[in-house]
Amino acid sequence: MGDEKRLIGVCLSQAHTFLKTDLVSELDRAARAEGFGIVVFNSSLDYYWAQKGTNVTGCIYDMIRYDRLCALVILHENLYDYPLLERMARRAKEEGIPAFYLGGARDDCISIVDDYTEAYKKVLRHVIVDHGVRDTCYIAGLPDEENSQLRLRCYREVLEEAGIPYNEENVAYGNYLDPVAAEIVRGLISRHPVLPRAIMCANDSMAASVCDELSAHGIRVPEDVIVTGFDGTPTAYLVHPQLTTCNSNPGGLADLVLRLLGEFRAGKTLDPVYSHTYHAVLSESCGCPGVPHPRFNALHSFRQAEALFNHENVLYYTVE
Repeated sequence: MGDEKRLIGVCLSQAHTFLKTDLVSELDRAARAEGFGIVVFNSSLDYYWAQKGTNVTGCIYDMIRYDRLCALVILHENLYDYPLLERMARRAKEEGIPAFYLGGARDDCISIVDDYTEAYKKVLRHVIVDHGVRDTCYIAGLPDEENSQLRLRCYREVLEEAGIPYNEENVAYGNYLDPVAAEIVRGLISRHPVLPRAIMCANDSMAASVCDELSAHGIRVPEDVIVTGFDGTPTAYLVHPQLTTCNSNPGGLADLVLRLLGEFRAGKTLDPVYSHTYHAVLSESCGCPGVPHPRFNALHSFRQAEALFNHENVLYYTVE
């Protein structure tokens, strides 16, 4: 491939949401560092809800000039128009450029799948081993959902490593929802005169709800009960105390994409699947110092983003 092509196409939906904005920003940083640029193709609608070809905003993907690109990057999350994904992968192959599929697996792309197990286990080990906690409760996501069960398995394995018996009575399913997690905490408080020393949650939203419910009952976090989450969402950085959690490490993912692109341009045959590791964030809700985040350092910025999110959804669903 000639060096004249230095533009990377990035395809996603709802780029205005926080975690995707972070990834696009990191892709731009990593690309610039290697002498590349990026062009973003984005639909403001969530393609999870617009799978039947009725998404007017999706015409943006028809504007991709594959002949001008040196690579295509597709974000798996919320982009579930499967005929569109097949078309993107086919056109990239026709132009002889790599198509990187982030966060999922496709046979027609170079897939980069998420691997968060070690990072999540590090969070759990930190509480159980480093803080010496033996009495725990786990609030899982959905009973039959893959990621929920994987996170629960991490919890169980870390308990076994520490010689602590796993007890199903210490596990409840919060369905990833704030109100359900709050109800679980109220049940714990009503049934147990002494609460578990740590409540571990399958996402940040439930963890924040747990903290709020504990606080409403005069129970301090982390002095009385340690709380942990998962995802590294804005909630983790904006609540008080800040959450100990696990984030998707967008900087590391962007660096991996650019490294693989460099290898492809150097003539190396790439593997069909690579893994990307998450990052453990040890923060205030377990008793460690807070971890500042340059993008989440003010509630004002979060409210602005939420306002934009709601505006875009209302605007484009109205157009639909």
